Amino acid sequence: MITQPLKILVVTAEWPAFPGDVTGIFIANQVNALKRLGDTVDVFPYRGERNPLRYLRAFVQLGRRIAQGYDILHAHNGQTGLLAVLSRHPKVVVTFHGSDVNGVRNLNGKTTLTGHVLQAVSRYVAGRARKAIVVDEGMKSRLPAREYHTLPCGVDPELFKPRAKSECRRLLGYSQEGSMVLFAADPHAPVKRYWLAEAVVAQLSRRLPCRLVVARNVPHEKMPVYMSACDALLLTSSSEGSPTVVREALACNLPVVSVNVGDVQARISGIEGCVVCSSDDPSIIARDLETVLRSNVRIDGRRCAEEWSENAIACQLRGIYESLLTSSERHSAETSDRLVELC
Repeated sequence: MITQPLKILVVTAEWPAFPGDVTGIFIANQVNALKRLGDTVDVFPYRGERNPLRYLRAFVQLGRRIAQGYDILHAHNGQTGLLAVLSRHPKVVVTFHGSDVNGVRNLNGKTTLTGHVLQAVSRYVAGRARKAIVVDEGMKSRLPAREYHTLPCGVDPELFKPRAKSECRRLLGYSQEGSMVLFAADPHAPVKRYWLAEAVVAQLSRRLPCRLVVARNVPHEKMPVYMSACDALLLTSSSEGSPTVVREALACNLPVVSVNVGDVQARISGIEGCVVCSSDDPSIIARDLETVLRSNVRIDGRRCAEEWSENAIACQLRGIYESLLTSSERHSAETSDRLVELC
């Protein structure tokens, strides 16, 4: 059992570039949660942007950082994991988040050439990392057979909690009348299928006064206000791992209506007032969304909030680190014993 603080280097291509930037905010929150446990956590952020020269430069710079000495090298996403495993650091942990394993999709839902490359890279990395983490059980079937830890990103239950709908609508300048459906993603990202969310709400608005609210690049601390102002979260993605926004919505007691993607079925199963749609057909999604909106009640999703809290997830991650270090120490001791016997 490792009891002393650890020195960890987190490697990621997704990291907030300026105050208020939500890029990679879930990784930043995980880093902060590990720091609260007493560990030293440094971050090596870089931008690959599909440029081989950028990846080469990042690889050289990463080697210099590793030379400073770290107990654990933790990479997020398969392409970043490639830099980590090629660095030859003896204790590499990689978390696969979804698009790396599932592939990048185009507007038609087909995996792009870049997506196929990411999948191949992820399979290679998964076979060589000392510890591999997936955010959704379903991702395991797309990776080489080995032991995987399933660990989604955490949620801050003190930030994401129910608030008065009328007050939140007033703060955002929205009318108190009619239903509001939240689309909490970048509408320009093909995988999020904003066009499908638009089609769903357009159909439903013929029968029920409602509007689609797009929360793009909203500061993290303001997202609970949007969730409390709205009447349902609508998720129409063609591919996901374990969408943090779903757990954030549940912590706010906001009903979730989603296509069957990632681990959403497992997250909202048994929570009355949430629906996983049986089809991606806009009319079917609109029907399910109408049922939820007409019921006009908040769900009891918050009961699971502590289970997914950032602190709880960080403790589980810390356990993965410790198991890696303990097994490495055991292996070193066994090797030393064999050398003594040979001598």
